[in-house]
Amino acid sequence: MVDAYLTNGSKLVDITNEFFKSCEELETGEFSMSNDFKISHAMSAIEIMDPKMDSGMDSFEWKM
Repeated sequence: MVDAYLTNGSKLVDITNEFFKSCEELETGEFSMSNDFKISHAMSAIEIMDPKMDSGMDSFEWKM
């Protein structure tokens, strides 16, 4: 895998395996979320990952 960084120099870390492992422990009706998750952002998102339409998407540039 290629190392990827945000424009502020923060390194992106792949947590896919840890995420799916923790999801296996969830009970019916539970969900996994980040610490800064806001349900209002999820409910108002019209198009996920579109910076103009997704109110929960932070604007930043990807740098690889």
